[in-house]
Amino acid sequence: MALLGWKLTTLQKQAFENTFFNLLRLHTDNLEAVEQSSIETHPGGVETETKITRGKSAFKILYEDFKLILGGYSGGIHHTTYDRHYQDMYDQHQMGLEQYFTTIQSIIKFITDNDIDDKNFYVNLYKAHFSKYELLLFLYYETSIHANPSFNKLLVDFQFFNSLPTKDLINEDDVKDLDGNFP
Repeated sequence: MALLGWKLTTLQKQAFENTFFNLLRLHTDNLEAVEQSSIETHPGGVETETKITRGKSAFKILYEDFKLILGGYSGGIHHTTYDRHYQDMYDQHQMGLEQYFTTIQSIIKFITDNDIDDKNFYVNLYKAHFSKYELLLFLYYETSIHANPSFNKLLVDFQFFNSLPTKDLINEDDVKDLDGNFP
């Protein structure tokens, strides 16, 4: 009887891991769907071509542009100015970002909803796939009007954003939200 229980547990873990790694593949596909286009200007002010950047590199550009817009802003992330600028950036890239961010939420929910022993291990394994720019934009997504307070509690419980350097936040005071003060 003990052998049967062990086999059942092993099969459940294999099924979970098979789905988990397929979801990681989906995450990577969705990451590549996020793009940022920019017009290159050559000497003399001649605009010649549109450059399209995808994936992790696009997140870096998106975040740097977002941070530049709010550069001297010190009102905190729950202020109307922040919300408006974040929403403008999000609306411009909604197709890629919405799918990408909802996939993150789905994968974390998949981990938490399954009966596995070490949920932190799988969340940390998943989190290792993110660049700091992906995490930063996801943080601001999760503190925007798109936030889901019950999901944000999971992020806090898993310490999802704890590895972010405060110097990379728009305002170093935004780190207060990393402690669970989500909307």
